[in-house]
Amino acid sequence: MSNSSLEAKLSVQGLIGAVIKEGCLYSCVTAPISLTIPKGITVLGRSCLSGQDLLERITISSSVIKVEESCLSNCPNLKVIRIHKGQEDLISSLTYGNKARVRYVTGNE
Repeated sequence: MSNSSLEAKLSVQGLIGAVIKEGCLYSCVTAPISLTIPKGITVLGRSCLSGQDLLERITISSSVIKVEESCLSNCPNLKVIRIHKGQEDLISSLTYGNKARVRYVTGNE
């Protein structure tokens, strides 16, 4: 999937100013209350979503295999991070610097 297709999917959800290169989400300007990282993104870059005050819930697609340092840090309202079975090794990186709880995606989500 092309970077522009991934950026379009994220902008439909309300993510503004996404910078994506070769499957890595590097940064954004503003994130919505709820965000789903689309399939095709394989890496959440360093501090890519850090400091997003509105973000409360995020679902990580099954295509994400790497989470870099502080990607979700300083998100004071982040309550829930949803991951798929098999992504347990990403939990410590996803929860670093925030108070969110991890839940597992169920069904065909």
